[in-house]
Amino acid sequence: MQSATHRGPQSRVLDARLIAAMAAIVALICLIAAPSAFAQDEGEASAPPIIRRVDSRAAGTTQLTVVDTSGASSLTEVAVQEEGADVQVTGINPVVGSDLPVYTAIVFDTSDLMTRQDAYEGAKAAVEQLVRAKSDNELFALVVTGGGARVLSEFTPSESAVLESLDRMDPVGKSALYDGVSTAVDLFRGSDTFQTTDAVGQILLVAGSGDELSSEGGFSIARGGASSEGLLVLAAGFEGSGSNPASALREFVNNTTTGTGGAYLGAAEGSGIGEAVAGVGSLISSQYLVDYNTTTDEPGGLDVTVTVAGAATGLSFTNEAYTDGVSALRPASIAGGKGLAIFQQPMGLYLGLALVLLAAGLAVYALGVLFAGGESRLESMLANYSDGFDVERPGEFVDEDEETGSGAILERAFAMTEGFAERQGLLARAEVMLEKADMPLRAGEALFFYVTIITSLVVGVAFLTVAFGGGLNLMLVLIVGLLGLLLPPAFVNYKAGRRQKAFVAQLPDTLHLLAGTLKAGYSLQQGFEATSHEVVDPMGAELRRVMTEARLGRDLEDALESAAERLESDDFAWAVMAIKIQREVGGNLAELLMTVGETMQARDRLRGEVAALTAEGKVSAIVLGLLPVGLGAAMWVINPDYINLLITERTGNFMLGGAITLALVGFAWMKKVISIEI
Repeated sequence: MQSATHRGPQSRVLDARLIAAMAAIVALICLIAAPSAFAQDEGEASAPPIIRRVDSRAAGTTQLTVVDTSGASSLTEVAVQEEGADVQVTGINPVVGSDLPVYTAIVFDTSDLMTRQDAYEGAKAAVEQLVRAKSDNELFALVVTGGGARVLSEFTPSESAVLESLDRMDPVGKSALYDGVSTAVDLFRGSDTFQTTDAVGQILLVAGSGDELSSEGGFSIARGGASSEGLLVLAAGFEGSGSNPASALREFVNNTTTGTGGAYLGAAEGSGIGEAVAGVGSLISSQYLVDYNTTTDEPGGLDVTVTVAGAATGLSFTNEAYTDGVSALRPASIAGGKGLAIFQQPMGLYLGLALVLLAAGLAVYALGVLFAGGESRLESMLANYSDGFDVERPGEFVDEDEETGSGAILERAFAMTEGFAERQGLLARAEVMLEKADMPLRAGEALFFYVTIITSLVVGVAFLTVAFGGGLNLMLVLIVGLLGLLLPPAFVNYKAGRRQKAFVAQLPDTLHLLAGTLKAGYSLQQGFEATSHEVVDPMGAELRRVMTEARLGRDLEDALESAAERLESDDFAWAVMAIKIQREVGGNLAELLMTVGETMQARDRLRGEVAALTAEGKVSAIVLGLLPVGLGAAMWVINPDYINLLITERTGNFMLGGAITLALVGFAWMKKVISIEI
C-alpha cells in the first residue's frame, strides 16, 4: 500500500496541539531562565563581598580584609573554602575601631553642575555626618575638583579640621574629577604613616558631573594609581546634573582586570545624592579582618572562596606572602552566585527581557492554537469513518503509524491526566464546564494545561523572587498559585455565563420564529430544523445539536431537555415542558409558544427595570471593592518600601491576608444584597 500525502483534519489539529504544547514548554523554560539573566544585574543590590587584602605571612593562619556589601549592621558569619575544602574561621573583627589605621581621602566634585537640585548641600551634609561618626583610628583628607584639583585638608585624625575644610568648599567652574583622584593617590603616597601592610585606605568619590578639566590620560592615570596603592574606590554620582558620570565611574570602579574595585551608587535626583553618599560611605565601616586556619604551610598559589550572606567571591593569592588590591588578587569565577553562567555577561539584563517577551509570545501562541484552532464537531464525527483513507485520493491509504506517532507522548499525557481526574471525580465536572462554555477541548486536555499553567506560574514566581528579592517569598508564591488555581475556572465560568445569557436573550425571538414556522404548516421537527439555520449562535448551535441527536434516534423532547440542562436555562426548560404537555394533551402549539415568548419578554423588561433600580448599589459595590486595590497600587508606586512591608514581614503577611479576606466577605455581602431574582 502507498502512503498518502494528504493529512486529514484530525491529524492537523493534533499537530497544532503538539506545536502548542511545545511552545508552552519553551515558554516555561524561558521564564525559568530569565531570572538568571536578571540576577547578574541585581549584583549591585546584593553584591558579593570584596576581598581587598590577604596576609598569609604568619604560619598556619591567613588574614583577609573583607568588605561586607550585604548591608548588614554587623558581620557575624563568614564561610571560607581553601582549594575547595572548608576551613575554620577563627576570628571576625571590624576594622573601624581596631588598632589598624583607616585612611579615607574624600574627593568632592565642587563644579557648578553640582549645585543643581540641591545636590551639593545634600552631598555635603552626608559627608559631614560620615566625618562626625568617625572612630579614633580613622583619618580623613579632603580634595576638591571644581576649577581644578586641589587639597583642602591632608590626612588628619581631627574631626574639626575636616569639618572646617568642608565649610571652606566653594562650588565653582568645571570639574577635574580624575585629576582629583590622582591628587588623592599622591596624598597616600606622600603620607609618612600610611603603609599598605599596616593600614587600609580608600577614596570616597562624590561626583556631580563627568570629567571636564583633567589632563590627557587622567582616567587611566588615576585608575592605575589607585590600583597600585591597593585603594578601594567608593563612588557616588549625581546623574541628574546634565553630565552623567555613571558609565565612566562604573568602569573605573568595577573593571576587575585594571580597575580599582569598590562600589558605585547613582542618584537621579539631587535629593538622593546624600543617600547615595551615605550608602557607599557605610562600606568604610563594613570592613572586617577575617582570620582562618590555612590548610597548608607550603608556599605557592592558593584559590580561596569567601561567602557572606549567600554571595561568594573567589580569589587567588600566593601563600606565605602579603597581597593587596582587588585587581592584584585576580578574582576567580564566582561560586554560588545567582543565575546560569551563560547569563553572567553585561548584556544579561537585555537577554532576560528578551526571554520574558519570548515566553509571553509563546504562551499567547500556545493558547491561541488551543482555543482558536480545531476542527468542527461534525468533522470530528466524520473523521471516525474516514480514517485510513486519503480524502482527496480515495484509492490510497494513510499510514496510521506515521499519522499518530507525532502526538503519542502528548496523548499519553492527556490519558494519564484523564485517568487521575476520573479517579478523583473531577473529569465529569470538567466536561460539564467545558461543554457549557463551548470550548473545543477534551476534559483531559484542559486539565493537563490547567496543571501546566499553575506549575509554570508557581515555579516562575519562585525563581523571580529568588533572583530579585534575594530569597524565596512563600507568601507571594502562594498568592500567585492561588490566582493560577482560581482564574482558569473563573474564565471558563465567565464564558459559560456569557453564553447562557446570550442564549436566554435569544429565546423569546426563537419561540416566535418557531411559532411562525408551525403556522406556516411545518411539523415541530421541521420547524426546529428551519429555526436552527435562521438564528445565530449560541441558540443556532444548540438547536443544530438537538436536531443531530434527533436524527440519530434520540427523542426530540429528551434532546431539548438535555439542552436546557446543559445551559441551565429555566426559561427553555419551561418552553420544553409546554411542548411536552401540548404533545400529550393537544392544542394549538403555535399560540402556546407565542404566549410563552411574550411572558419571557415581559420578564426581561422587569429584569431591566430591576437592574436600573439596583445600578447605583452595584456601582457602589464595585467602587468599594476596587478602592483598596487601587489605593494600595497607588501607594506602592509612590512609596514601594512602605507597601513592601506587607509582603516581606510576617506581620504584614497576616494583615494583608486578613484585609483580603474581609474585603472579599464585604464584597460578597454587598452583592447578595443587590441581587434580586426574577
